[in-house]
Amino acid sequence: MPNLHPADRQSDGSSDFRAAALRPARPAGGHAVPLHQVEPTRPRQRGVRLGLAAVLSLSVVAGLALAGAEPAAAANQATTLKPQAMSFTNHGSPKKNYSAQKELYFSKSQYRTYLKYDTSAIKAKSTIVSAELELVVTTSKATKPKIDVRTTSTKWTAAGLTWNSMPKAAPTIINAGSKVVPKKNTKVVTKLTGLKGKPIGSALSLQLAYSVGSTTIHLSKSARPVLRLVTAPPSPTDTAVAPTIPAPTPSVPLVGPDQIPYTTPPVSRTEKKVFAHYFPPYPISLDNKPMDSDYYARHYLNPAGENGKFRAVGGLLRDRPVGRPVRTGDYKLADAETEVRQAAAAGVEGFLTDIMNFNGQSWTASLALSEAAAKSGTGFVVAPNVDMTASTKDASVTTMAYYLAQFYKTPGAYRLPDGRYLLSTFKAENKPATYWKAVIAELKTKHHVDVAFVGILLSISDAQIAEYAPISYALGVWGARDADLTMRTRNRAADVQKLGVKWMAPVAVQDVRHDGLTFAESNNTELLRATWSRAISDGADFAQLLTWNDYSESTTFAPSTAHRSAFLDVNGYYANQFKSGAKPALRGDELVVTHRIQKVGTKPTVQTSVMASTLAGSRTAPRDTVEVLSMLAAPATVTLKVGGTTKTVEAPAGVSQFTLPLTTGTVSAAATRKGQSVATVTSPHKVVSSVDYWNLQYYAATSRENPTR
Repeated sequence: MPNLHPADRQSDGSSDFRAAALRPARPAGGHAVPLHQVEPTRPRQRGVRLGLAAVLSLSVVAGLALAGAEPAAAANQATTLKPQAMSFTNHGSPKKNYSAQKELYFSKSQYRTYLKYDTSAIKAKSTIVSAELELVVTTSKATKPKIDVRTTSTKWTAAGLTWNSMPKAAPTIINAGSKVVPKKNTKVVTKLTGLKGKPIGSALSLQLAYSVGSTTIHLSKSARPVLRLVTAPPSPTDTAVAPTIPAPTPSVPLVGPDQIPYTTPPVSRTEKKVFAHYFPPYPISLDNKPMDSDYYARHYLNPAGENGKFRAVGGLLRDRPVGRPVRTGDYKLADAETEVRQAAAAGVEGFLTDIMNFNGQSWTASLALSEAAAKSGTGFVVAPNVDMTASTKDASVTTMAYYLAQFYKTPGAYRLPDGRYLLSTFKAENKPATYWKAVIAELKTKHHVDVAFVGILLSISDAQIAEYAPISYALGVWGARDADLTMRTRNRAADVQKLGVKWMAPVAVQDVRHDGLTFAESNNTELLRATWSRAISDGADFAQLLTWNDYSESTTFAPSTAHRSAFLDVNGYYANQFKSGAKPALRGDELVVTHRIQKVGTKPTVQTSVMASTLAGSRTAPRDTVEVLSMLAAPATVTLKVGGTTKTVEAPAGVSQFTLPLTTGTVSAAATRKGQSVATVTSPHKVVSSVDYWNLQYYAATSRENPTR
C-alpha cells in the first residue's frame, strides 16, 4: 500500500508571516510566525488504587491475631498470601504472553512483572496497617537495591497479559525499598509503606520494575512471591448499612444542561496519554488589552492589520482565543495557567510546546507554560517539541543540548515513570538520527539528564522508521487532514511497535489556511472522529491533538470565538475511550452543531484569489453541510433546522450524527424524549450569502454553551 501520509508542501511565499527577506520555504506542517514576533537575528493525578475486581481462588493463610491485641472482635488480622495470578510483559514483544514461563522478569524499561493477590478473605472495609513483599531472586547482575513496586488495576489474567494489554499502574512507588541487593539466589523483603491506611478490597495487584541500568531481575515462580498483610478491622461506623439510592430512569438527565454528559477523562499518569501541540505565538492575549481592541482585533482579524500585509487575503486569522478582562500582574503566566486548566479539564495530559528559537517569544513562552503547569496543581505536564522547520534546526548538538537542559529544570517538565524527560520534535527527519543520538548523549554526559526521544515526522516511510526507531522511545507523524486519507493510511503503529517503539497518533479536527489559500475538507466532525478511530483501532500508545492553538491553520481545539468548547467536548468523549478502552457512559445529553458560514462556492466580493482544497494531498471534494452530533444518555428525537429546512431523526443512545445541506440563515437543533426537551442549541454564527473574503473554517456550537433562548 503506498504511503499516504502528506509530504512536504511547497511554500506559497506567504506562510511564514515574515518580511520577504526573512521568509524561508515552509513545509505543509510548518507553522507561521506572526510579524510582531520576528526575532532581530533570526486530572488530576491518580492516587494509589487498590483493586476491587472479584477474583477466583487462592490459598490464604489468615486469622493470626497479633500478640497483645484487643478482644477478637477488634483484633488486627495477619494474613500471608501467595499470588493467584502472576506473569510478566516484554516491551520487545508487545503482543506475546509469558504466563507459561518458569520465571518472572522485570527491569527498568523492557520487562514488567505483575502479581495479583486475592484479599477477599479479609473482612470488608478493613484498613492496611502494614504490608511487605518477599521475593526470591534466581538470576541477577544487580548492584543496587532499587526494586520499585506500584499498585495496578486488577482487571487482568495471567493468560491474557501482554505488554499491549498490561494493566495501568499508579504513578506512586509504594515500597520503601530494601537494603538487600537483588543478587542471584537471594531473598529480598521490601516494605510496602504506601499501602498503610488504605482500605482493603477483594483483590490487590502489584507491578514490579527495577530502576537501574539495563539489568533484568529473574524471580522464582515456584517460590510464589509472598505478600504479608496486617489489617485493622472496620470501625462500627464503617459497618453501617448505607441507604439504597434507586438508579434514575434513562429519561431523567443525570447532569445539568450546562455540564458535559460524560465523566471527563482525568489527567493521569497511565500509559495511554493525550497531549496537545501548543503553538506559543497565539496565547490568550498578546498585549493584555480589551478583546475588542487588542492585537488580535486590531491586526490579525483586520484585513488592514500589520500594515496591510495580509489585506489581499482578508487578514491573517479568521478565529482567535476566547477573550477575558484586562488582568493585573503577570498576565502571561496567568493566561498560561488558564490554558493549562482548560486542557486538563478536557482530559489532556500535557502540552508539547513548539520551540522555534532559544532566545525569543517561543522560548520564553514555553518556559512560562511549564511553570504554569506546575502552579496549576492539576498534574498537567509540558514537554519541548523542537521545531526543525524554524531557526532551531540550525542549532549545533551542544547548543541544542544546553537549552533543552535548561528547559528540563522547569517545574512542569514531563518525566516518565522511569525518570527520563520527554524530548519531542516536529519534522524530526530534518536532522539524521545520528544528530539526535548525539544530542541525547550530550544531555546525559554533560548535563546529567536522561531523555526519551519522540520523533514526530512530517512524512513517514519504512526507511525513516528503520533509521529513527533505534534511538526512539516513540515515533509519530503529523498525519493526513481529511477523513478518507486517514482511514486508508497504513497502520504505522504496528510498524513501529514491532520494533519495541511506542506510537503517537495524530488527532485533528480541520486544517484551513486562509493566508496560504489552501485547505483540506474535514466534513464537519468526520475528520476528528476518523483520526480517533485510527488511534484507537491501531492501538496507539499516545495521541497528539494537532493543534491546541494554531489559529493561522484553523486547527485549534482550544476554546475560541468560532467554536468555544464544542470541539473539546466531542474530543473528550473519544479521548476517554482511547484511555479506558471502552465507550464512556453518558449521564446526560448534549448536541453539537458544526457548519461553515458560507458555501464553498460563494466567491468573495473583495478577495480575488481562490482557495484550493488540496492541502497535504487531500482528495476529498468540499461539501456544504450542517451536522448535528448528539451524545445521548437514552434514545431521543433530534431535530436539525438550517434556514428554512428541517430534518428529524430518531437518534439512538450514545454518539450519532446526521447532516442537512448548508443554506443561508440560522442553524439550530433540539432533542426531545417522551415529549420533554432534553437539549437545545442555536449557533451564534449565521450562514450568509455574501462574504468579502474566504472563510472556509468550520464553526461549532454546543447545547452546553449556546442553548436556544
